[in-house]
Amino acid sequence: MKIEEVKEKLEKKEEKHFMLFRDEVFRYPAVMFLVFAALCFLAAFLQLPVHPPFDPFKMPPTNYPDWYFFPVFGFLKSWTWPIGPIPAKLIGGIIGPSIFVLLLFILPFIDRKEAYYPWDRPFWTIVGVITIIAMVALSIFAVVHH
Repeated sequence: MKIEEVKEKLEKKEEKHFMLFRDEVFRYPAVMFLVFAALCFLAAFLQLPVHPPFDPFKMPPTNYPDWYFFPVFGFLKSWTWPIGPIPAKLIGGIIGPSIFVLLLFILPFIDRKEAYYPWDRPFWTIVGVITIIAMVALSIFAVVHH
């Protein structure tokens, strides 16, 4: 290759890149200022109701966990029998969810296939769909049977 060709390729590559200082450093503070101004506007002009002070000795009528804990809460409610000397609440609240999280951590080491699309991996697709259905069912169980 000639030196001129190499210079032309380098010039074409430089056109594709953006300038960090000029493009990003001035854009992000402007967006942050607009978001901050919108939050200040909402805080100043949007009046929210004031709740009574918290009473630590009074239990609220509905004591639900946050929405992302509903499957664990449903599993805790649905598991009612002990296994040997292990009580049911320990299995439903700690051991069962810990096994699920451990399987999530181990999954990348088990599934080493390079396929990307779900139809190329039918077993893991079925496992994922069953997991999602079970989590939705446990969430519904947690809300209904609370």
